[in-house]
Amino acid sequence: LAMPLLVSAALADDLVLSSGGKTGYVIVLPKDAIPSETRAANELASFLQQIGGDTFTVQDDSAPLPGKAILLGNNAHLAGLGVKPDWAALGKEGFLLRTAGPHLVIAGGRPRGTMYGVYAFLEEKLLLALLHHPMLEDYWRSEMGDESFALMKSSVPETWIACSWRSGTGL
Repeated sequence: LAMPLLVSAALADDLVLSSGGKTGYVIVLPKDAIPSETRAANELASFLQQIGGDTFTVQDDSAPLPGKAILLGNNAHLAGLGVKPDWAALGKEGFLLRTAGPHLVIAGGRPRGTMYGVYAFLEEKLLLALLHHPMLEDYWRSEMGDESFALMKSSVPETWIACSWRSGTGL
């Protein structure tokens, strides 16, 4: 089941990562990516494919910036987009999650920041949206029980997530 979903990053324009089971996005890693960044890219690609239905290609930043990219880590394309993370402030585990035009940036310190940023993005921006999807309401009720489902749904406001079943767009 490919779930169309519109991702809305805080203080930024909405990004449609996939729609109708298709994506125009490419995941871009630093050319010198460390193993945790490579794992983060592969995990992100896998989850996005499972949710959106299409393959998200992973490439390094030695190629020109694609028209629509999910930029991971200390990427060569960040400066050209006006994104200047404070790497010292991020430390080894902090991360930055933001948009820059049609691009999504998940940039974190080494060794674990980018990986933590990818997991935070998946949990906070994508997977929590599934809690509010009308097609999954019966599933969540059966898994959690009525009381827990009501509590969880009220704890995760729909306003945190912009969802395509309201807007007619996609992931």
